[in-house]
Amino acid sequence: MSPLWQVFRRELKSTFVSPRGWIVATAFLFLNGLIFYLIVEAFSRESAPIGSIMQVFLARNIFFWIFFFLFLSVITMGLIAEERRSGTIELLLTAPVTEGQVVAGKFLAAYAFYLLLWLPTLLYPLLLSRFASLDPWPIAAGYLYLLLIGAPNVALGLWCSVLSRSQIAAAILSFALMFLLFILPVFFETQIRAEWLRAAVSYANLWNPAGDFGKGIVDSRLPVYCVSTTLFLLFASSRALEARKAR
Repeated sequence: MSPLWQVFRRELKSTFVSPRGWIVATAFLFLNGLIFYLIVEAFSRESAPIGSIMQVFLARNIFFWIFFFLFLSVITMGLIAEERRSGTIELLLTAPVTEGQVVAGKFLAAYAFYLLLWLPTLLYPLLLSRFASLDPWPIAAGYLYLLLIGAPNVALGLWCSVLSRSQIAAAILSFALMFLLFILPVFFETQIRAEWLRAAVSYANLWNPAGDFGKGIVDSRLPVYCVSTTLFLLFASSRALEARKAR
């Protein structure tokens, strides 16, 4: 069994053994169920919002994003910070496993848990399809969008966990960075005069693709951005962990 697989299994198992994992899952599904109910309630009125349900869910609901980043921060805050608190980080770093394998295994475990959280929500479109005719493409594209943007944010939370000495500090730092990196391009994109800088900020703006994916339009730039950002953050986490080992 490869060291990466061992780290992955250990981390994912600890998520489901600890009460925190079940509390996060319960709260996540409750809040998503509440948001789903409110959106369906809004569409049932005469003054129903224009667009698909996924558009409203992803691109017109700032409260969802606040909860989204909060849950990701909680999921990732203990990946390395908890190892440091309990003292097991020294044992882990002296084991026959590289820093890259530790980072990759922990990332994959947290990302797998993130994907598992979304799995029960597939029941929502199935329930709606019994009462109304649904276009499957906006729903599929919306879930693809959530799958894509989850990766760089989990990697960012892991990086914050590597840098922090406590889980609370890691959660606060990761939430602040996730939210700021998501919301700031929305405000500054129209204020920038330099064409090249405006293009770069537009490329990093994750809010605009949310509306497109909610309509069923898949922008190929988003997978490239998410994959490249994820790999960079995992590399940064590995180097930060390596620097700690050297000390």
